[in-house]
Amino acid sequence: MTGRSGRRGARSIPSGGWRVGFLSARYGFRTADSPIEDYDARLTPDLAERMIAGGMTTRWPRPPSPNKPDNYGSHPGCEIASLAYHGTRPFTHVALVGGGLYLKVMRAFLDGFREMRCVTPDAEITEINAGIGVMRQRLRAWLEQGPGQ
Repeated sequence: MTGRSGRRGARSIPSGGWRVGFLSARYGFRTADSPIEDYDARLTPDLAERMIAGGMTTRWPRPPSPNKPDNYGSHPGCEIASLAYHGTRPFTHVALVGGGLYLKVMRAFLDGFREMRCVTPDAEITEINAGIGVMRQRLRAWLEQGPGQ
């Protein structure tokens, strides 16, 4: 998920005040500056359904054992609240970029993000789904386009 806020952005993408989150099969929804370790995992239909069912409050990654306390990882509600400055700067333009299962989870998360007032009810949502090279080209074009253009 990438959103626009109108401020200057990171060096690796066109400037424009980007606030970026990502969905990981291992770490769930995180802000782009979240440190993560290397991993090899795919988002399966079962995992996507569990992420959707967990909504805004289920932490990812899950504890390694059901007997361990549920204080591992972070939950989507915490991450989006950070990106949206706890609702004081909600997203008005959002790009969802990824494969079909990732888009399914992100669409479901958008409802929770809106309920938290971190994404405006009328936010412009752009979905980008294709081969990785095409997705990167389309995302770059979306970023360079600027809000509402």
